[in-house]
Amino acid sequence: MPDWSQVAFHYSGVHLSMTGYLSSACMEIPVDKYTSSVIAGWNPDHTYWFSDAISGGADVVVWKMHDDG
Repeated sequence: MPDWSQVAFHYSGVHLSMTGYLSSACMEIPVDKYTSSVIAGWNPDHTYWFSDAISGGADVVVWKMHDDG
């Protein structure tokens, strides 16, 4: 899961272009040696703005995965 608070610190929003969506939909996107991601839940040619989250005082949710194996 991206650290969206850090992204919002540097950018006003994130846009997924139609070309980016079509070239990456249904693909594994490597992040590092142990992690991959997908663009599931994103809509093509859509911008997610951070201004509401920044000015609205939204609660921060921390996600952690505990893997014993």
